[in-house]
Amino acid sequence: MKARQSRLKDPLWYKDAIIYEVRVGSFYDSNADGIGDFKGLTEKLDYLQELGVTAIWLLPFYPSPFKDDGYDIEDYFNVHPQYGTLEDFKLFIEAAHARGLHVITELVLNHTSDQHAWFQRARLAPADSEWRNYYVWNDHPHKYKGVRVIFKDTEPSNWTYDPIARAYFWHRFYAHQPDLNYDHPPLREAIFQVVDFWLELGVDGMRLDGIPYLVEREGTSCDNLPETHDFIRALRKHIDDHFTNCMLLAEANQWPVDSIDYFGKGDECHMAFHFPIMPRLFISIQLEDCFPLIDIIHQTPEIPENSQWALFLRNHDELTLEMVTDEERDYMYRTYAQESQARLNLGIRRRLAPLLGNDRRKIELMNGMLFSLAGTPFIYYADEIGMGDNIYLGDRNGVRTPMQWNIDRNAGFSQASSQKLCFPITMDPAYSYETVNVETEQQNPNSLLWWMKRLIALRKRFAAFGRGSLEFLPSKNPKIIAFIRRYQDEIILIVGNFSRSIQYCELDLTEFAGVFPYELFGRTRFPKVEETPYFLTLSPYSFYWFGLHNEESAKIDFPVDVNALLQLEVASQWSEIFEKPIKTIFEAHLLNYLKQQPWLKNKEAAFRVATIQEVIPFSLDNSDIVYLTFIAIEDDRGSAGQNTYLMPLIYLSDAELVRKNPEAIITHLKFSSLPKGAGAIFDALYLPRFYSAFLQLMVSPEKIQGKLGGLVGSIIKENKVTLGLKSCMLPIHLYHSSHGHVDVHFAEGYFLKVFRFVEFGSNPEVETEQLLTEKNAPFVIPAIAKLNYHRHLNEFNVALLQKEFSYERSAWQLTLSETDRFFERLTTQTKIQPNIKIEIPILEKIRLGPSEEESQLIGPYLEWARMIAQVTAQMHGTLSTLYHADFTPEEPTPFYLRSNFQSKRNLVYQTCQRLLALLPKSSPKLQQLISQFLEKKEYIIQTFEPILHPLENFLRIRCHGDYHLGQLLFVGQEIKIFNFSKGANRSFSERKRRRSALRDVAGMIRSFHFAIFTSFIHQEQKGLMKLDPSSANHAWPTFWQSWVAGTFIKEYRNSVKEAPFIPHELNNFIISLQAYLLETAIEDLSEELHKPHSVWLEISLGWALAIIEQYPKIALSP
Repeated sequence: MKARQSRLKDPLWYKDAIIYEVRVGSFYDSNADGIGDFKGLTEKLDYLQELGVTAIWLLPFYPSPFKDDGYDIEDYFNVHPQYGTLEDFKLFIEAAHARGLHVITELVLNHTSDQHAWFQRARLAPADSEWRNYYVWNDHPHKYKGVRVIFKDTEPSNWTYDPIARAYFWHRFYAHQPDLNYDHPPLREAIFQVVDFWLELGVDGMRLDGIPYLVEREGTSCDNLPETHDFIRALRKHIDDHFTNCMLLAEANQWPVDSIDYFGKGDECHMAFHFPIMPRLFISIQLEDCFPLIDIIHQTPEIPENSQWALFLRNHDELTLEMVTDEERDYMYRTYAQESQARLNLGIRRRLAPLLGNDRRKIELMNGMLFSLAGTPFIYYADEIGMGDNIYLGDRNGVRTPMQWNIDRNAGFSQASSQKLCFPITMDPAYSYETVNVETEQQNPNSLLWWMKRLIALRKRFAAFGRGSLEFLPSKNPKIIAFIRRYQDEIILIVGNFSRSIQYCELDLTEFAGVFPYELFGRTRFPKVEETPYFLTLSPYSFYWFGLHNEESAKIDFPVDVNALLQLEVASQWSEIFEKPIKTIFEAHLLNYLKQQPWLKNKEAAFRVATIQEVIPFSLDNSDIVYLTFIAIEDDRGSAGQNTYLMPLIYLSDAELVRKNPEAIITHLKFSSLPKGAGAIFDALYLPRFYSAFLQLMVSPEKIQGKLGGLVGSIIKENKVTLGLKSCMLPIHLYHSSHGHVDVHFAEGYFLKVFRFVEFGSNPEVETEQLLTEKNAPFVIPAIAKLNYHRHLNEFNVALLQKEFSYERSAWQLTLSETDRFFERLTTQTKIQPNIKIEIPILEKIRLGPSEEESQLIGPYLEWARMIAQVTAQMHGTLSTLYHADFTPEEPTPFYLRSNFQSKRNLVYQTCQRLLALLPKSSPKLQQLISQFLEKKEYIIQTFEPILHPLENFLRIRCHGDYHLGQLLFVGQEIKIFNFSKGANRSFSERKRRRSALRDVAGMIRSFHFAIFTSFIHQEQKGLMKLDPSSANHAWPTFWQSWVAGTFIKEYRNSVKEAPFIPHELNNFIISLQAYLLETAIEDLSEELHKPHSVWLEISLGWALAIIEQYPKIALSP
């Protein structure tokens, strides 16, 4: 085969490239059929040349049924007729090359369309014949069990039955896209022929679609297998042997540590997409914290010299969220995709401008980071003009709408009738083609298009951006990112502000002392760098490039207006507060009230609007009216509706009652028609008599209608208890939790929980309590009734009623009593018995039993620890066998394991950053503990390795999630578990996530630790003990805690026996448990860092260090 002559001498052209991604059918229509084509694209090449891009990436243009926007290829050797002819493509290539533009096409290696001639032959061919083996077939759908289904929204399995072949074919994507068989040599040779065909025509590079899934092997995840890399190396060698300066781009949606394999040793792909950077840019700008971005870059390994990362702000048709932790994905959905139509599979189908609220400053900052980080930037067509989308179109077509060229018909895209267009033109007023189009922006030098042109032109002047190293500079302000790009004699300092507020930073630039930094955009010279810190001030969402050359800082506090005693005036009825214009004023008073409440979520946000979304009236004592309202609050980041609160409102004129409950006053009210009439609008959840009427709603089958929906009560399980509910019942105790709910206790033995924070979907706590009640679980407090709000097909839980038991005390109270007695026994000991061993590590006691002297010293609590272990095992066993889709145990997929590991790694690094900032301000004792912890940082990360690479496979289940002694009640000889809220400050989706049961086990061990040290501090306050680690009695809390924990763990393992949700081998159990214990310890440490310094910070550090020191000794024991 004749080698193609190189048009460019530099084989590393892709490192300096700026690549523009084009969907041919949406760019420009030359023949008025409503669909873009190659002739139209060729006509617009001058526009791309003027924009400054250096390469064009063409999305699939081959013949296809278009069930997956062309990624279901029917013929590898032709152009789809709607885009033109093969001759049109050749003319396009020539015109692009004449303008110095490279052309990159798609090579869809993993699969074809089921309409491809290869598949049609394969399904008709005999089993194991040459044509049949072009694809992956099997007689049953159970092979490769456990391999994840990528498109879970639409595909139930990776196997689909073909009635013609009478066999199942394998597909990692859609069922109409059968996977090719790369174990079949004729198939590999056919793919080489495809590559040769297009490279001979002049294509400069190929994006390899879906390459992690080329090869299948039983017992594996079928991702990233060695045989896949063998084929890629063979493909690279074939191309290098026959062509010059051609590039392969890997589409491997993997974590950096995995995707780096696709570079090989510089002998596989030239480029690979860095998927995890993209979502973390969006997370960082929303959190106003650069840590997520910096952290993922720190995790990115070095790559071969001839390799390059490919960077983008969106994966062409979506912001994909596979390479994030579960918590990060949940946050992204709540922040950037509140409308369900914006979500698809594991991604968000939106364009850049709508994702960022059309905020020009954010758009500039994100593009500035895209062009500054190490890698080659990709621009999706029309993002340079800030074009909008239409999420209500099917599939991901909402971001594939026609390019908006001018204000003419069809935005200048086509002369066809608008009904014939491939997709409708975007009609959203904010993104209308009459405002957002190329022609208009070209005429405005201040437009986004001109700004992008200047950005591209400036980047192209400096090789450091494409080829240089990247070094982060420490900044005490987490909202500021600062790093240096170096290449040969080029040194560029990049500084960015991820905050909506003006920020400053101090940078250590002493290496460049004597240099005058100059800002590259405006060529402005800045003050000379001295030996002292260099100060910079940055406007909101801004960034700078300087020719030259993150830890906790003071947070921006948003002071709450505490004008508590505001006053409204109405004419004659207090319900006028729900009518405009008074409603708008009252909503401002509501916002003022909410911002002062301890149960408000995300208190650090700057909330600016409260909106009454629903009003439901009902009578109280046949006299007063209560309006049960739902209030949505929005912060200045535009998170409308993200936080919704239940707020029952009542008007009270009783001055004494108002005086006694000032915390419940929302606003004072007076009536213009009654000069002497005045009172207050009151939060009815503070009013005891409100709950009597509220109970009746819960057991009534009648719907209480509101403006948009209504309240419906329901009995969870019919029993005689509900017959005892009386309208005259009054609560004996109200507790307003800081987690957003109100606990109500009635003398008649009922317990009511009212949820202030509400969210559409089934509340995990209500869901769990109901299922356990229906299962007759003996350890649960039975649920009686619930109250739901229904609107259309959606609903959420408002309240849960349970039958309360007469209990002696909680497990926490009992434990504190026993630990106090333990210390009393210690103080009466004249000497320690020789059989009492203090220094044995905690989990060694799983194997050993306490001596008689040790048991006597600890007392009866060892037996109670066994009881707690038994009920814990019973809880996990029951939760793992509930017949409900949200409770079905799940295998830990590689993606889940990586996400779980990543989440814990993030926690460690963030905690270490804050400890480092605290270090200089700490006492010598605390400094020593912090230093010891920081020295162990990398070891701690290694401790989490069993989470990433489990020594045994065990199932994830719905567990308690917030398990500690305070969640257990001793009822006679039984233990009851309650409060399955699983961290009420988390979102529903996060709380419903399956996790390891060891998380609960670790939580209880942590609770034992808290209990003994709480008692120890009490002893110190009495002068009976000394907390100083150097004192002789400081080891006794560890002695008690380790024996209790060891007893608990041993009994738990005996009780669950061979359950599939824990490791069976003791060593594996211990190593896995260590990771979860360490996670809980660091979570506690992180929480203590939010509080003023106390002795508990030292205790939390000590507990984390103790886990680090003790557990490896156990794991290595014979």
